[in-house]
Amino acid sequence: TPFDDTGLKCYWKYDGSSGDIENKSESSVDLGSGADLQTDGVTYDESGIIDYAISFNGTDSKATAGTSTSQFNFCHVTDHEWTLNFWLYANNQSGGKNILGTNAISVGTSTGFQVGASTNNRLFISLCDGTASPRPINDNYSSNNFIGSNTWQMFTITFSDPEEEAIVYRDFDEATYTINYETPSRTTGDASYPLKQGENAGSSDNNLAGRIDECSMFDRILEQSEIEALFNSGLAKAIYG
Repeated sequence: TPFDDTGLKCYWKYDGSSGDIENKSESSVDLGSGADLQTDGVTYDESGIIDYAISFNGTDSKATAGTSTSQFNFCHVTDHEWTLNFWLYANNQSGGKNILGTNAISVGTSTGFQVGASTNNRLFISLCDGTASPRPINDNYSSNNFIGSNTWQMFTITFSDPEEEAIVYRDFDEATYTINYETPSRTTGDASYPLKQGENAGSSDNNLAGRIDECSMFDRILEQSEIEALFNSGLAKAIYG
């Protein structure tokens, strides 16, 4: 069954053997080649949840989605609603490591979002609007072992500024939790940094150790049935093909 790509801004499959990782979205609002990932130090052709994935070495590897600080503004501006979906194969991290985001870890006045992995296999999320305090979401951590060790898992995060909450799903419905915003976003400004995967957006540190596959970002909230379809009983579903 074809997947509804309405609002699909970017879709990375990580199947290439070298060079840029193309944004595969074909929707009417896709970010095009401006969201292609330029890589540095990643390993290609790793075993993925569907075909291949890339891996980050935990030291100095990263992938950056172009140079624009405005193309991902739909993730943090006032009254935003969006969904992030990705498959992760990770082990226990030492400290907070960036999975992907546009604001810097531990910089209180930056603007953008951050999704990362931390010690004790915790997932963490921040959402910043350029104000030091209170941030809309201030480094909210999951329970210990929310991220499994050395196994593929799908994480889906829906952000709804009008509802002032983010909902995190692991493997569709195996485990979920809701994060209430401390305050709604108060900005229409650009993100502080271009979107980066595997490394802190603001500096060359906080590097992830693990693999990412089938990552997509929608400028809308996915329905429960859509999240279930992407999970596909643990086998994963490609958005196209």
